[in-house]
Amino acid sequence: HKSWEIVKENRYLLAFPVLGFLASLIPLAVFWIPAGYFALNDQNVPAIILAVVGIFANQIVISLAAGGLVASADVELSGGDSSIAHGIGKALARLFPLIGWAFISTVVNVIVGFVRGQSSGAAGAVRNLAAAGILAMWKIITFFVLPFIMLEGRGPIAAIKESFALFRQKW
Repeated sequence: HKSWEIVKENRYLLAFPVLGFLASLIPLAVFWIPAGYFALNDQNVPAIILAVVGIFANQIVISLAAGGLVASADVELSGGDSSIAHGIGKALARLFPLIGWAFISTVVNVIVGFVRGQSSGAAGAVRNLAAAGILAMWKIITFFVLPFIMLEGRGPIAAIKESFALFRQKW
């Protein structure tokens, strides 16, 4: 209840997801459009490389925006005053752990993409279901990774371990 009041009083917090989305269009243009061009011309190796690098770049952008939101929301919930610039500044100060987190997220997304595959019919349905299950568990287990990185100064692997431990403890 109090967190919703914080958002109502500090509408700028809603700008972080919007900024993350808008900034994620840059990797789309830089990497995924050329990847699509290569894929259409049956040049699969450069297409796959550009797509994976694009996913990684996108994960970095999203992690920075989400990290900024975590930092600013923490200040506001503690009774202080924050801003978009403050949140992004805090996220940039944790750039390397956020890049590590983005790398791990990229690896998971690529693995899930391989699990999903290109099958159709019953096999495709089972693979899609398995991929969705893997992603759902990953999101639940890693829900607190960004707060651990941003607020407690953890690295990405330690943050994953702590987030998983918290999940196990509460569930």
